[in-house]
Amino acid sequence: MQINVSVEDIKSIDLSTPVETRYLYDADGEREECEVTLGHLVADRVTAALRQDDSWGGVKKRFLDIRDEEIRAAVQPIVAEALAGPIQKTNGYGEPTGTATSIRELIMEEASALLTKPADSYGRGRETVLQQFVRKEISVAFTKELAAVVAEEKAKVVAAVRAKAADLIADAVKQGVGR
Repeated sequence: MQINVSVEDIKSIDLSTPVETRYLYDADGEREECEVTLGHLVADRVTAALRQDDSWGGVKKRFLDIRDEEIRAAVQPIVAEALAGPIQKTNGYGEPTGTATSIRELIMEEASALLTKPADSYGRGRETVLQQFVRKEISVAFTKELAAVVAEEKAKVVAAVRAKAADLIADAVKQGVGR
C-alpha cells in the first residue's frame, strides 16, 4: 500500500492559517464560532512548556513588563496629542459653549475651582479646600514632630530622675549604715 501526500501551496501556510473551528459561549450564553489558527496552537504549546519550567514566574514578569512598556509607548503620543489639542466645551445637551480650549486649560480651571471653593458646602465656613488641606497636613506634621520631641525630653527627664534617685538612695544608705 502506498500513501501519497501532496501539499501544493505550502508557501501560503503561516501562523494565521486557520486549522480548526471551535464553538464558545459568550457572557449572554450565545454560541460563538471561533477559528483556531496555527499560531494559537503554537502559542498554547509554548506556554504549556514554559509553565512547567521553574523560570515561568520570571518569564511571565518580563513579558508583562514588556507589554506595559509597549502599551505606554503607544499611548503616550495619543495622550500628549489629546492634552495639546483643542476641545470644545459643551452644555448638558451637548451644544457647544464658549470657545475651543485645551484639556490642560480645562484641568487647570477645574483644579483652581476646586482649590478656591469653600470646604463647607453650606457656606458656613470661610476656609477653602486648599486651606483645609494645608491646615490638616501641617497639624499632622507638627503632631509627629512634637511627639518625637516630647518623647526625647521625657526620656531625658526619666534618666535625670533615676540618676538623682540613685544618688539620694545611695546617700541614705551611707547615712544609715554609718550610724
